[in-house]
Amino acid sequence: MKVAVLFSGQIRGESYKDNIWWWKTHLPEADMFFTSWDDNDYDWIDHKFEEPHIPYNSERYIHKLWLKQLREIKKENGFVPPAKTGAEPHRVLSYQIRKTGRDRVKQHLAHALAFEKYCEDKDYDVVFRVRYDLKYTKDFTRDVLHYMINLSYHQKTPVSIGYMGEYEGTKFNYIPHIEAFGDVVICHRADMFKPQTVYDLVASKKLKSAEGGWWQILCEPFGVNVYCASCAYVKIERERWR
Repeated sequence: MKVAVLFSGQIRGESYKDNIWWWKTHLPEADMFFTSWDDNDYDWIDHKFEEPHIPYNSERYIHKLWLKQLREIKKENGFVPPAKTGAEPHRVLSYQIRKTGRDRVKQHLAHALAFEKYCEDKDYDVVFRVRYDLKYTKDFTRDVLHYMINLSYHQKTPVSIGYMGEYEGTKFNYIPHIEAFGDVVICHRADMFKPQTVYDLVASKKLKSAEGGWWQILCEPFGVNVYCASCAYVKIERERWR
């Protein structure tokens, strides 16, 4: 089985050092590639992509018509009255919320760009998507990684780690009929991911953010759902910007 590990996205703090070391120690046979956006000066990055601009708010609770109406109210009156129904006005109009919605689509683009450069039309069987700011528990072992690899390849279904509510637990559960899945660590077959699908969804302003977006690009096109374990294996190391 030929495996690639694609690190992508923003680099926060120093946690990336232990993260990369962990993967090289636990999966030394895999090819590893390190990509990020072009706004950093790390000289060990294999490739720096131009950071994209996302022209829409991807958060799933945002409705275009609702947003348009609220903007008109704000323009005419200088404020937004409390909403009786629908999304909360401050969550729709807040710059930070809208920026966060856009940023949460960049992770899908980061993986697509890295995959296209290093894995597309190559002979990889399985690919991992990994973010830089992660720390792992002792029970997340090499055996678990190989379980993920074999499960995703032979079942032709992506395998992920992330919080999924009632599916929380250290075992990997098959999640039926949920249009989202955990995205802290993702393992998928190389032939079941198409970067162009990501580009097309972003261009049409249809790609959802975070977990919902991963379902759109890794599950929906292939008519499958996902195996998911809880974040009991992994936690995000939220550090200050470098």
